[in-house]
Amino acid sequence: MSRYEFKVGGRVRIRSWDGMLKEFGGGDAHIDVPQSFTEEMRPLCGVAATIKEIYTKGVVELGDWDTNNDAACWTFTTGMLEPAFIAGRCYQLHDASDTRDGNIIKVAASSETRFSYETVRGEDNLDSAGNNSVFADCLVPLYGKQVGEAIRAWDAKHSKAKVREVKRKAKVGETIKVVKAQCNPTYENGDILTVRRISPGGGVWVKDFSGGEAYLCDSEYVVLENCKVTDSKSKEVKRKAKVGEYVKMLDTDAGYCKDDICEVIALYKGGDGDVFIRTKEMQSSYDAVDASRPIEQPFSYAMQSEYVVLEGYKPEQEEPTKAKVGDTIKILKDNCGKVKPGTIWKVKSIDFGGDLRITHKDDDLVWACRHDNYVVISSGKHSYTAEQIAEARQIVLDTICELAKDSIYVFFTGTDENIETIAYIAGKGISVFGENGSTQQTLNGLKAGNSKCSDHDEPNEWIGKCVALCKALKKPVPNFILEGGK
Repeated sequence: MSRYEFKVGGRVRIRSWDGMLKEFGGGDAHIDVPQSFTEEMRPLCGVAATIKEIYTKGVVELGDWDTNNDAACWTFTTGMLEPAFIAGRCYQLHDASDTRDGNIIKVAASSETRFSYETVRGEDNLDSAGNNSVFADCLVPLYGKQVGEAIRAWDAKHSKAKVREVKRKAKVGETIKVVKAQCNPTYENGDILTVRRISPGGGVWVKDFSGGEAYLCDSEYVVLENCKVTDSKSKEVKRKAKVGEYVKMLDTDAGYCKDDICEVIALYKGGDGDVFIRTKEMQSSYDAVDASRPIEQPFSYAMQSEYVVLEGYKPEQEEPTKAKVGDTIKILKDNCGKVKPGTIWKVKSIDFGGDLRITHKDDDLVWACRHDNYVVISSGKHSYTAEQIAEARQIVLDTICELAKDSIYVFFTGTDENIETIAYIAGKGISVFGENGSTQQTLNGLKAGNSKCSDHDEPNEWIGKCVALCKALKKPVPNFILEGGK
């Protein structure tokens, strides 16, 4: 007999598997509740429905399920049911179409038509809802340890991690705080900086507030874990913004979110400190004729109450492309000797600090270039990794062994520089080969396939042999070769 009293039209929920098993007993595949609750019915646990009819021996007819469930073939009894909302139980909002999605609530009281609740995690301006409301249909019950797990997951997702000062060596991209500045005029104790590169001999290089780079010994800083800054010298000021300044948004609205940093591109003609800001998405609902200057989409409108001005803020510039061996570069500033602004060089090698060793077509000397004193104007030749070359070699050797089992033999010819390679495949008894190496041609039982290195690729013996062999056998060339090397 059920502990609850049910009526037709009441909103109910299928009880949890563990709860029914504890009360009625059973096995892994069924529970000994009247009419039996089987493993196939288990996905219905926690799902809400409405009682349409009550028959003898506690059998009920259910409908209006809150999810699409094919439950028509099952028989339900009151022992399988509980009220949809039970005072003292916690529920979590799932798949809701508003900002409350994910909220955790605790039911304070319930009736046949409504329930009242308190919000345990999340924000909600309401404290009650109807049993048949959309809000109610999105609530999933939490049983036992599920309550603690849901709360901890919510906290981990929404709480901000505490910034910790840790005395260790920093990594590229991490944020550090200067604690023992050693007579460097470009930074001082308390400055928050971002590591740009690591010095091979110890210490780090950071972008200082003069726009250049500064070196810090490992003893001069602590690492700020869970901290990400863009510009520690910017200051938040509550005043009217000017065109070209950056503002931090204090609220969320169409086109921007709270804490977004946006550039002011125009002022509102009506004054009062309202501005037009650059946004990532087009906001066509705002009329540009009210702007103090011509502007183009995408933009958004913000009132003065919705922002603070970031004085001294400078947006991070995109990192320039780093050169690779074989690239062509142009020098930006005088780097001594022939390394003059505007001159063009080839990269011969790169040292651990990122500085380049470069060559010029006019002499055979190798010159130096600082890591930040160039721009890449063209990439060098593509090359394949050692792993890709080893894979191509293995394909060639495995194929040769397989063909040899059937008395089919493979021969290669090619240039000394591996610019062009020809693969010949011959059956038993053929000993004379023509010089015609046309792709996929057969001459008196001889098959041949050729490969020719592109002007944009670094020649390699095994890559060339693999391509030529695949063509001779009319097999597809491996994707790692077609897609290029590193």
